[in-house]
Amino acid sequence: MASKTIASYRCYLDVPPTSTAHAGRTAQIVLYDANNAYAGVINFLKTTTLPPTKEASGYKIYFQQSTYFRDFVDLLRHETPLYLLDGDVLGTSQSEPVGEGE
Repeated sequence: MASKTIASYRCYLDVPPTSTAHAGRTAQIVLYDANNAYAGVINFLKTTTLPPTKEASGYKIYFQQSTYFRDFVDLLRHETPLYLLDGDVLGTSQSEPVGEGE
C-alpha cells in the first residue's frame, strides 16, 4: 500500500470563521512530508455538504466537517509514525497494544 509519511503539520483557525474568503471554512490542517513539502491539506467546514477532494500538485486537498477538527489534531499529536495512506486515510501503519495508556 503506497503512503506518504506525515513528518509535521500546522493548524490554522480562521478568524472570523464566517469569512467569505474561505467559503465557511473554520480551520485548516496542513500536512507535511519529511522534505517539508505538502503531503495534504484538510479544510474544516461548518456545512454538512462537503465538496469533493481536490487534486493539487503532488498532494490532495480534503474537506471535513468542523466537528472533526479536534479528532484530527488529537491523532496528529498522539500517534507516530503517521501516514496518509492510499484511499485517503490518515492513520498508523501497525497495530498498537490494547490499553497502552495514550
